[in-house]
Amino acid sequence: MYSFADFLLDTNSRKLFHKNEVINISARAYEILLLLIKNQGEVVTKETLLQEIWADSYVEESNLAVHISALRRNLGEKRGERKFIETVSGRGYCFVKSVKIVKKTSSKLIRSFELDSTNDSSELTLAVLPFNFQNNEDEYLADGITESLIGNLSKLPNLIVTAFSAVKKYRETKLDLQEIGFQLGVNKILVGEIIDTSEKLSVRLEMVKASDMSHLWSAKCDVETKDIFQLKKKVSIKVAEKLQINFAANSLSQHSDSEKIDFETHKLFLKGKFILDNTFVITKSQKSLLQSIEIFQQVLLRVPHFAAAYVAIASCYLHLHNYYYLSSDEAIPKVKTYLQLALSLDSNNSDAYRLLGEIKVIFERNWEEAEELLSKSLALNPNNLQTYNWLGILSTLLGRFEDAEKYYQKALEINPISLGHLMGLCRVYFFNQDFEKAFNYAQEALDLDPNFYSPKIFSAIIKVEQGEVDEAIEIIEKAISAKETQEALTIKGYIFCKKGDFETAHKILKQILKKTNKFIIDNYELGVLYSALGDFDKAFESFEKGLKSNSINLCLIKNDPRINNLKHDKRYNALIKKLNLN
Repeated sequence: MYSFADFLLDTNSRKLFHKNEVINISARAYEILLLLIKNQGEVVTKETLLQEIWADSYVEESNLAVHISALRRNLGEKRGERKFIETVSGRGYCFVKSVKIVKKTSSKLIRSFELDSTNDSSELTLAVLPFNFQNNEDEYLADGITESLIGNLSKLPNLIVTAFSAVKKYRETKLDLQEIGFQLGVNKILVGEIIDTSEKLSVRLEMVKASDMSHLWSAKCDVETKDIFQLKKKVSIKVAEKLQINFAANSLSQHSDSEKIDFETHKLFLKGKFILDNTFVITKSQKSLLQSIEIFQQVLLRVPHFAAAYVAIASCYLHLHNYYYLSSDEAIPKVKTYLQLALSLDSNNSDAYRLLGEIKVIFERNWEEAEELLSKSLALNPNNLQTYNWLGILSTLLGRFEDAEKYYQKALEINPISLGHLMGLCRVYFFNQDFEKAFNYAQEALDLDPNFYSPKIFSAIIKVEQGEVDEAIEIIEKAISAKETQEALTIKGYIFCKKGDFETAHKILKQILKKTNKFIIDNYELGVLYSALGDFDKAFESFEKGLKSNSINLCLIKNDPRINNLKHDKRYNALIKKLNLN
């Protein structure tokens, strides 16, 4: 047995104890923890962990990172903390807490631990895995129904439901439910199969206890009219009853007139949404966005009162602007028009308020109204991850770092492996100048996805501010060798300025300016480079361009430590005023 802090790892029962309770961890998580503890104080490489723990199968490195992240949560570490397991960048992991070998432990004590821990956690946490669709190969339909159900269940009080973005990766997985439950940090898992006959829709449901995969209950729900909303309602009520959750009947049973559509139209809508949601998995495709718009317009020809279709079109046009396919003058009036139409049909549409909040942040810099809209969006859907993200962004821009952290941490409760929210926390701590925590979050995101570009370049920025310039150069050059972008090159130029090598920095600047046709120019980052070079005129010229192009990054200028050298310039205060940050 091994003892550390208030924990005991029992190698006989293969259980982890904390004070008077058993901490549920999967078999592989136990093996990882044991291997790290046996090598306390030493780095165990990722290669060694993968070979030892997954000797009988091939897994991606990110699978290891998911287990480490879940272990940290089970050991009570807060996000960004490294009290027990430290990431050694580029190498592996190290168990840093002191460990004692316990040769004799009272069996009575162990039994008391086990007896005291028989009750489930008082907090109900649920993952709804993607439903299978019998007699139907349309993955988008099963995914759409699952996501819709998750949205409905999230309205139930005292229940945390894992976001669809976190569970969809498990559609084709070979992992058992215990392993999935551990990775997602939930105590219950709902699985289901949808049966589509010519006359009705049916769902077979089964709920299991995540810690040991024991069967809790099963049920079947039918709707005669193939009404997806009725199906969602019936399943939600069944789950609430089985979990003994008290809820207002109308919170699940009512839906607006805009949601009353026939099955075939709903299928068409879900197809368009599937294309939209997957447009950004591989590439930002203009063709896919236009295809989605065409499908949603077909939906509206069939059912003109379907509010969600108007919101989806608005989202498409905003994406077309954000990825430089349309100018703001072309896109934003359309976005606003479609959102206003949606809200006239359904005043409780969370995503409509969220998108309006985004517009207030990016294009109008009306922080007060943005917060009001985003807060309303969150009140309507407490599981809206995108709303948490934008509230986190807004709070970061305004320097309200504690609020930003709370929003991102709450989002990570819903999706514990969300790369975007991890990077949100990375930025919060960077701009609050807690560089160690910022680096930890960047590394956690990179561990989960070694190909994720954002933490690579942000790690370089952090290392510069920590005074580790040579390591920063090594990191940014690796990132550029994988993918050369204007942002990465400007960061590289900034790093060489901090090193005092202004000649190399000027060469990098010339390289960037020669490739303006190839790159999407971020005028804020370009201004940061000019500032580091001491060319304040060019810096403010770039910032003004960023102001005209609605650069969201420009709004970070007040808290960015990289431009401290120009804050004495009167043009800085004028710019802060234009950004409504004064």
